[in-house]
Amino acid sequence: MGALTNMTAEPYNDKAGGECMVMEYSLDEKFKPRDLTPEEKIFLNTLVSYTMSLEKSLFFQIADLQRHTKLEFSMNGGRFKDSKSPGRDVSENELTELAKMLEDFREKLLDDRLPEENWDLYEIWEEEWVRQNEKQKKLLDNHRKSVGSTPMGEYYNRGSESKVVLFVDVIEKCAKHNPYDTMLLMGMVLLHEYFHSFHFHAGTGASDPPKCFEESMADYGSLVMLDRVASSGLPIAKDAENALKYALGFVKSKQQRTGDIDYYGFGACLYENHREEASNLIALYANVSCLMDNKTLNKDNNIS
Repeated sequence: MGALTNMTAEPYNDKAGGECMVMEYSLDEKFKPRDLTPEEKIFLNTLVSYTMSLEKSLFFQIADLQRHTKLEFSMNGGRFKDSKSPGRDVSENELTELAKMLEDFREKLLDDRLPEENWDLYEIWEEEWVRQNEKQKKLLDNHRKSVGSTPMGEYYNRGSESKVVLFVDVIEKCAKHNPYDTMLLMGMVLLHEYFHSFHFHAGTGASDPPKCFEESMADYGSLVMLDRVASSGLPIAKDAENALKYALGFVKSKQQRTGDIDYYGFGACLYENHREEASNLIALYANVSCLMDNKTLNKDNNIS
């Protein structure tokens, strides 16, 4: 299944700057976006090809995940409106939800329903939750601005169909139509959505993870991946370094808003304080994500 098998992606005939394309993608026929620029193809193709080794004989590589999870570029075109943030009460409820999820995780460890090795994951989550909780309460006391958000991408799994969709128009708008920043943000969104696919396929396939963990771990994995590519010596290493700075700032900015995105900032805390443990933490979460209870995802398993 997925990342548990050998890499099987075959090179394609399309070329990006003289490099062989291993990234397979399609353009939504109904909401058709522009095609990728040559620079975007080179950058994204290298991210797709890069292999990040993890513990437990796992690895993260988008080219391998594309065996079962297709990539499509689309236009939002007004289909998904800016979500309106209900305000302080929702933010406080999210902090409470996260605390309950942590307690549930702890009880499963105490009852031996989860392997003992996952205490490491719990202790780091609990440590960062305390840090995040204090930060969020200060922001709430300072009357954070209520800001809506439109999804830049989504991952969904509907039976036999597993797909990552990136909304080019929303990404361009978020990047203020700067071509270089658009490319960097596109890379971040691509990684984030494929980490959802990785979490789904590296476990048992019974995906119903709580968003307060799932979204932060997808951000954490994306930041770590960009960090690894930035230090790889590859031709796009400098671009990956810039993408890492851009992505880290973007994830942190989510903490300044109210609404159901408070937990996204949790991924930035994990990256800044626990990047050295990433190979173990990402592997542990991938194995236990399918065993965690959740009431927040819809029936189609859409995750953004």
